[in-house]
Amino acid sequence: MRKQFTYITIIIFINSLNPILAQTRPSERGICYAKCLLKDYYETWEETYPVYMGEKADSNSYVESIDIALENEEPFYIQIVTDTILNKDYIMETFLFEKLIEGEYTKWREIVCAEDVSNELLSKIADKLISLEYLDNRRIILNKGIKEALVEFQKDNNLPVGLFDLETLKQLEITKW
Repeated sequence: MRKQFTYITIIIFINSLNPILAQTRPSERGICYAKCLLKDYYETWEETYPVYMGEKADSNSYVESIDIALENEEPFYIQIVTDTILNKDYIMETFLFEKLIEGEYTKWREIVCAEDVSNELLSKIADKLISLEYLDNRRIILNKGIKEALVEFQKDNNLPVGLFDLETLKQLEITKW
């Protein structure tokens, strides 16, 4: 009876890992991967409306009210002109909309393998971060300074954060190491 109980427990445990197993590290011979932190990903778009500028709209004004809901703000109402030929009391106003597609998350990314992180590569990264004003010569003495500058660069450029991933190196225009 104990064997059966243990077997059922293992089945339940393995089934509870399915979402985790689905996100397992990719594996290709000679290529290294790490989970990197990615920033929020937003979809953005603009919409332009003829916004009514008159005092008070009546039934002959060709005006209708619509609600605008911007990300992280209370929705508000605007009055738009529905016939811009008959009603000239408007201005064209553009609204920028954002929709969060994916919140801060981690994802497997190809990185420079640990054995390939050389002094030459670190020097190239430091030189580029200095030229982009993320790093100064006083901070380069400490490896921590390079790491902090790299993380700041990655965040500013919506790149995976924390490691020497290939996207970051490409953005830094470093192709050989």
